[in-house]
Amino acid sequence: MAADSLWIVDDITVKPGQGKAFVDAYMREYAPGAVRRGMTLLRRMVEPAVWVDDQPNRILFVWTVPDAAAVWATKFDGRGDPSVISWWTRRAPAFIESRTRMVMGDVDELEELSDV
Repeated sequence: MAADSLWIVDDITVKPGQGKAFVDAYMREYAPGAVRRGMTLLRRMVEPAVWVDDQPNRILFVWTVPDAAAVWATKFDGRGDPSVISWWTRRAPAFIESRTRMVMGDVDELEELSDV
């Protein structure tokens, strides 16, 4: 990982039995726009490590951007994009129980990352 990079983590708990369908829809409908906005998908992780029908799956999508300016640019671009608004307000709720987005930096790089 390059110095001065930040991670944007979508932490999503999906409804029972919806894990695989949600990941497929996220990758098809949301991810291409995120890439166009400058985000790079680093990891897709699921807990438990199997698709389950009788309980929720927790899914983490870990994106990276080079710096704080890129975080703000992706937020600004996403808030003005009708497809992003539609995804999170109309499409995704059918799949998800909860969602949190975090922006994280490496502990050893915080001083550099906060110099914006």
